[in-house]
Amino acid sequence: ASPLTTPKGRGPANLTNAPVGPTGERDDSAPTFRAFASTCASIGTAGAKSEKVKQLAAFLAGVDPGVLGSVTSWLTDEGPSGGAGQSLSVGWAILRGAICEAAGVSEAMFRNCYLKHSDTGETAAELLRDHAPAADQSQSLEEVASLFEAMATARGPTQKRPLLVSS
Repeated sequence: ASPLTTPKGRGPANLTNAPVGPTGERDDSAPTFRAFASTCASIGTAGAKSEKVKQLAAFLAGVDPGVLGSVTSWLTDEGPSGGAGQSLSVGWAILRGAICEAAGVSEAMFRNCYLKHSDTGETAAELLRDHAPAADQSQSLEEVASLFEAMATARGPTQKRPLLVSS
């Protein structure tokens, strides 16, 4: 099995489960995508380069070697599987549509929220706040890597949008 393969029943259509270990049991020690995002946010606010390196090194030390290549590619200009220039090709319209569908809001509501924030990430965070999984239900790094791989191979909005909505 590929290091990006998730246990049975845990593909892109079921990404809200907690991380699992190699035998399918819950693995609370495995870093989640939420931990990755928190680490990135913390690195973004750290002043000294040495502090940024220290934080990133501490996070990467806990990442399973089978998914380490994917995780490091998310921090560079490489694509989801480490291919330079490989893109997910998810544009504004696909993101907006997926966020609206997942949050159950109209495009007009999205637009009004966006005007308040002028930032797609902050808009998504506000609109999806009530739809976010609990802290202990964060997606595993393996699940997110699988989602990115599926997004990279999906063609067009009719294939990409359902992947985003289900995640």
